[in-house]
Amino acid sequence: MLLTVLAPLVVMTATAEPAVAATRADVSDFTFSSFDGEYTLSRGDDGQAELRAVETFVAEFPESDQNKGIIRAIPDEFDRAPLHTEIVSVTDADGAPVEWEADRDGDFLELSLGTDDYVRGTQSYVITYTQRGVVGAYRDTRADEFYWDAPGTGWDQPFVDAQMTVRVDADIADALTGEGACYRGDPDDSSPCDLAQAEDADADVFTTASVPLQARQTLTVAIGFEPGTFAQPARPGEAPVFSIVPIALGALSAAGLGALLWIRLRFWRDHPGRGVIVPQYSVPKQMNLLLAGDLAGRAASSMAAQIVSLAVRGKLRIVDGPGKKDYSLQYLDDSATDEQERRVLAALFPDRKRPREMKQVDPALGKAVTAELAAAKQTALDRGLRRSVPAGRAWIIVGALAVIGVAGIVFFGVAYAQRADNGWSVAALFVTGIALLAGIVLAIAPKPLTATGAEARDELLGLRDYLELAEQDRFRMLQSPDGAERVDLGDPGQLVRLTERLLPFAVLWGVEREWAKELGVRYEQAGSAPSWYDSNTPFQAAMFANAFSGFSGSASSTSASWSTSGGASSSGGSTGGGFAGGGGGGGGGGGR
Repeated sequence: MLLTVLAPLVVMTATAEPAVAATRADVSDFTFSSFDGEYTLSRGDDGQAELRAVETFVAEFPESDQNKGIIRAIPDEFDRAPLHTEIVSVTDADGAPVEWEADRDGDFLELSLGTDDYVRGTQSYVITYTQRGVVGAYRDTRADEFYWDAPGTGWDQPFVDAQMTVRVDADIADALTGEGACYRGDPDDSSPCDLAQAEDADADVFTTASVPLQARQTLTVAIGFEPGTFAQPARPGEAPVFSIVPIALGALSAAGLGALLWIRLRFWRDHPGRGVIVPQYSVPKQMNLLLAGDLAGRAASSMAAQIVSLAVRGKLRIVDGPGKKDYSLQYLDDSATDEQERRVLAALFPDRKRPREMKQVDPALGKAVTAELAAAKQTALDRGLRRSVPAGRAWIIVGALAVIGVAGIVFFGVAYAQRADNGWSVAALFVTGIALLAGIVLAIAPKPLTATGAEARDELLGLRDYLELAEQDRFRMLQSPDGAERVDLGDPGQLVRLTERLLPFAVLWGVEREWAKELGVRYEQAGSAPSWYDSNTPFQAAMFANAFSGFSGSASSTSASWSTSGGASSSGGSTGGGFAGGGGGGGGGGGR
């Protein structure tokens, strides 16, 4: 009962498939008892190779109204050059004409053989056609080669016997190298087959053994000639336009990028500053660590440095928990802070009574951190440390690069359609596209440093150099009359305050481990411990240095996570390195 109910559905589903597919599946159900291809190779007046092909297909159709003939798809292109295929005749075994129609299907000339009447049993089809430019010049074998497939890998039917015969005209027989090979089987199969050579009055004759072929298998012969025996046909990709235009497009793209680079280097560069960086230990005034990070190009570590700055100034406390990298922050005070620092404290402590766990990733805090990094650049702009630059000319150039990029795409499309897509056209496609993307990046106008901004940057660089000095050199600077402020080296308290004051900048410049170690020593010498850093163990200089370094790394990584939480073979085959289906010719077909 169930089968009875489902039967109409099964029929409907089957008939929903395209009728062409169903028809093709029926008409393909036959075999070939034999294929015999005879190919006569000669040289035309223009030096190109000319081929006369006589292909005999003997089909074995079923004794039912299934087939009306066969379809033979003949390749009309070899190594990107047209073969100028011309059909001479189509007959049966007795020489009687067989009706046929020809259609173009891409690079193939598709012949439909037979009438609208059904045929049964053994049917013979003899196709005679000519082609030109059938010999290729192969670099690997250093020879011209007739490297040809037949009947081709496009048949769904097996062949009980298949054989190829190549007749080389006597006028060019002297140019034979003596190298020849035969291959059989599936595409890319290098299985050899016998190739016999003989001479008659008119030609040298090469004949393959008669072999069976399964569906999608083919025979391939490769016969070598001395290089230059045949003139090679003009290929579309070798036309000057298909190399000149890509070079021109590439040159224009390079010129556009060069112009953008010139604009950036000439008009958009930072002020050079004083040129000579002098180590100094004075901290820039009225500059928080976010702004310092923007000016010094150290934005990635500026938020961690800002947190440390707020800590050493008594605005928050860093608490070292029991676990590894288990840190938290406690809010203390927001007096004597600037507007941006108060926003940072508000973002860190929405509830001032609750500590901020450093391991937690808070999307809201991430947005706030990203906003403050952008605000630091705006602050630099508002205070005259950076300047805005006009970008109109740069975007005009980007527009030109876009036009060139479109031209590159169009040119490649035209070249591809005409089978002329050589290396130059492919290069033009990539070069113009990459140039456009690079141009967009280069056209994004920066906010270069002004003379005042460059001076502040140089101060920060001088502070970096001081932080990296050896201890004796730093002490020498602290006692120098040229120093910004004299420090009593005998007063441990003064050294602690100076070292604490410079600690955020050590974090900014990535030398916090060394500086924390020195700060720990200063605390021991002063007999004190940092009030802004609370540890679950008694204070020791070495442990403080390691713990603080761990906190700095944790703060940097956490702030980073906060801010981001939002056809034919190109090788020859006459010397034995070829394979079935590796040459020209071939094609395929089927029933109709």
